[in-house]
Parts: sequence; structure tokens; C-alpha cells
Amino acid sequence: MIFLAFRLVIFNYNQTLMAMSQSSIVEFQCVNKPAISSLSGFEVGKKYKGRTFNGLYQISLVWGGHSPSLMIDNKEFSKYFEVVDTAVAEEKVQVVAA
Repeated sequence: MIFLAFRLVIFNYNQTLMAMSQSSIVEFQCVNKPAISSLSGFEVGKKYKGRTFNGLYQISLVWGGHSPSLMIDNKEFSKYFEVVDTAVAEEKVQVVAA
């Protein structure tokens, strides 16, 4: 029974990794000053990079830097940002064998 539960956890983990591997890097621009404190630092008119998958956006002030990234949904993203360019490069994630 424990083995089946472990396989289910690994399966769910792999599904998450597969969804993330189908993500795409996007360039977006801030169009409204965010009213949420967790989004402070984003400046109107400035361009940023992030990632999108499953209707979510992973954004950061400095993509790939030491700044923490945030996950926001499409509704929240569209209040403050707009996608300027969708890069064709996809991030590759290794799938863990069950």
C-alpha cells in the first residue's frame, strides 16, 4: 500500500514537471503600477522576463537572478502587465522515473 502511495506521489510530481517543461519564456511590460505589496518594485513602462504555463505566470524583477519569483494567475497578471514577446525557447526539465 505504501509503495502505491509513493508511486502516486512520483506520478503527480512527474505530471507537474511535464507541465512545466511545456512552459515558455515571455517578455512582458508593466502597464499599471501594482497595488499589491508582493509586486512592489515593478515599474510602469519597463520590460521584464518570466515564464508562463497552465494559465500561470512566474515573474521576477530580475529573471534568473537572486530575486525571488512569484506565481500569479492570468487574471492578476493582466491587471498590471502585458506580454510583449513570446520567446520560442522552452525550458527543459528532467522527468523523474517512478
